Amino acid sequence: MLSGKSKGLDVNISLVKNGDIVTDPQIVSHVFNDYYVNIAAGIRKPDSIEAGQTISDIAEVYNNHESVSYIRNNCRALNVMSFTKVCPDDVRKRLSGVNTHKATGHDVVAPKLIKLAAGIL
Repeated sequence: MLSGKSKGLDVNISLVKNGDIVTDPQIVSHVFNDYYVNIAAGIRKPDSIEAGQTISDIAEVYNNHESVSYIRNNCRALNVMSFTKVCPDDVRKRLSGVNTHKATGHDVVAPKLIKLAAGIL
């Protein structure tokens, strides 16, 4: 079992692969890697978009897609969206409170830079 973020944590992982118990760390890592690399290989269906189709035709295909239907049927709050008015001081306070020890996000802007520029942004 994996737990904690302690440095020097000595964890021995064992798992069952094809009926055999695997404990070798290198084999275990390959099993995990193979699993996560291939996890979505069989779930994607080929696109059925053809030349000459209108946006409406394409939207209708995806509007009835099983994943969209699942989300629509299981997430009731999809059409609920609200906004709260904020003032520049609220934004500055939030940006000044950014944890600089966190990793850079998808925007590739370092948290330290965001915190330093809070008064300008």
